[in-house]
Amino acid sequence: MIAALANHLWQSSLFAFGAAVLAVALRGNSAAVRYKLWFAASLKFLIPFSILTGIAGRLTSPALQQMAPRVAVIAGLSQPFESYGSTLTVLRFPAAEAAPSNFLVPVTAAIWAFGILAFCLRRYRQLQRVRAIVRQSEPFGEGRELEILNHVLSLCGVASLPLISCRTQTEPGVFGVFRPVLMLPRDIALHLNDSELECIFTHEISHVRRRDNLTAFVHAIVESVFWFYPMVWWIGGRLFRERERACDESTLQNGCSPRPYASGILKVCEFCVPAERALVSGITGPSLKKRIEEIMNFRIRPELNVAKRALLIGAMTIAIGTPVLFGLAGKPIQAEVPQVAALVRATASPFSSSPTLPQGPNPQTLPASPAAPQTSDLANWASSEVSLIVTDEEVRAFKILATDAERQRFIELFWKRRDPTPDTSANEFETEFYARVSYANDHFSAGVPGSESDRGKMYILNGPPDEIVSHLSGGTYYSDQSKGGGVTNTFPFETWRYRHVDGIGKGDNVIYEFVDSTKSGNYRLEYDPSAKVNPLATPTQ
Repeated sequence: MIAALANHLWQSSLFAFGAAVLAVALRGNSAAVRYKLWFAASLKFLIPFSILTGIAGRLTSPALQQMAPRVAVIAGLSQPFESYGSTLTVLRFPAAEAAPSNFLVPVTAAIWAFGILAFCLRRYRQLQRVRAIVRQSEPFGEGRELEILNHVLSLCGVASLPLISCRTQTEPGVFGVFRPVLMLPRDIALHLNDSELECIFTHEISHVRRRDNLTAFVHAIVESVFWFYPMVWWIGGRLFRERERACDESTLQNGCSPRPYASGILKVCEFCVPAERALVSGITGPSLKKRIEEIMNFRIRPELNVAKRALLIGAMTIAIGTPVLFGLAGKPIQAEVPQVAALVRATASPFSSSPTLPQGPNPQTLPASPAAPQTSDLANWASSEVSLIVTDEEVRAFKILATDAERQRFIELFWKRRDPTPDTSANEFETEFYARVSYANDHFSAGVPGSESDRGKMYILNGPPDEIVSHLSGGTYYSDQSKGGGVTNTFPFETWRYRHVDGIGKGDNVIYEFVDSTKSGNYRLEYDPSAKVNPLATPTQ
C-alpha cells in the first residue's frame, strides 16, 4: 500500500510540476486558462494513472509490443517507489525468534484514516456554520440591491440568482453548488454606491457561471484525502489566486470600470470578514495590493496563439497518452513487460528496491548450492523448480523469448531482481534457493523428485521447520485430549511446525501435516486432520 501511494504521489507531483511550467508559459494569457491547469493538477490526485493503463491493457496491440523495452524504462521512472517484495515470492529464512509482524502498514493506514476523518469533520463544521448563516438570513423582496442584481443578471445572461440578507458581516459571496444563493451582509450596501455594488454583483455572478463552488468542493476532497501532502495545499493556494483573478478579468470585460471595482473590494475588506473559501466564493482574496494594481492597470489578455494551443494539446496528449501507451504495449505500470525487457525495470529504476532477505540459517543446515541451470534446456526453465517463485507475468514474458541468448539474459535479470545485495558478486537468494532444491531432492524423493513433492515445495519456500514430529510407520495413534482424545490407526505422517510464516493466510505457530496414504514415501500435504486415519486398519491397545 505504501509503495502504491508513494508512486501515485510521485506521478501526481510530476503532473503538478508540468502544470506549473505551463502556467508560467501562459502567464501573459487569461487567468481562466491557468486556473484550469491548476484544477487539472488537483484532479490528478483523485485519478491514478493505473486506471487508464488498466483500461488500455484490455486491448491488444501487437505493433506496440516492439516498444516494450522503452516503455519499461519509462515505467521504472514513473514508479520509483515500487516495492518488488509485493509481487515476488521471497524465501523464508528461519530465525531464533518468530519474525515480528509488519506493523508499519496498518499504523500508517490508521493515521491516514484518522487525518481524513479529522479534515472531513472540519469541513462539516464549516458547512454547518455557513448553513446557519443562510438559515438566519432573509431574502430581499425589493430595494436598490435587488434592482441592481437583476440588471447585472440580464447583462450577464443569467436567468436568476436568489439574493439573501445576512445578519453577520461575512463578505458577499455565493454559497451552494447546484442551487447557489448570493449572500450579502445587511449593512454593506450602505457603504457602497451603485457602481461599486454592480461590480461586486458582476464578480459573484462570474463565480456562478464558472461553477467555482463545484471545483472548490472537489479540491476540498483532495485536501481531505491527501491532508499530509504539502503540494495539495500549495495547489489550493494557486487555485484560489487564479480563481479571483479570472473573475476580476471577467468583471472588467463585462463593462465594469476599474476604479469603482477596486474601491468596492477595498470597502468590503474594510467592513467584512472573509468567508470560508472552500464553501463560499467571495470577493476578497490573497495579495490584495497586487490584485488592486492589476485591476487598475487592466488590459484585455490576448487569446492563445497557435503555438500555445499546440503546447497545451501536446501536454494533454503526453499526460493521457503515456499511461495508455503502457497498457497498449502490453505493459501495465504494475505488471511485467514482454520479452527480455520485462525485468529491465528492476535494474533501470534508480529507486527500485529488492526484496528483504532476513538472516540465513546455520550453514550446516543446508548443503552447498549447485550451479544454476545451463543453456542446454533453457526453454523449459520456467517450468522447473523456479516455478515455485516465478510470477505469472514473468512466465508469460519468458514464453515470448525465441533464443537461448535471450532466455539466459532473462534468467540473469530474474535472479538479479531478487538479489538482496545487488552491489556484491554473490546472490544469496539464488544460492539459498538452489541449496534448498538440492536438499529437497536428497531427502524427499519418492517416485518424483523431492523438489516436486509437497514436503520439498514447503521446504524450498519456508526452509527447515522449527519442529518436526514424525510417525514414519503409522499405526496406533493417540489423539490429543484437547481434540477429543481417542485411539486410532493412521497412515505414516509428519507434522511440521513453523514459529512464523509470512504471507497471506499465514501467521504465527503454523502447523502443516503430510500424510503418506499410499505408504510409498510420497507424503502429501493434507488440511483435513482425518486424512491420516487408515480406515482399513484396526487400532491396537
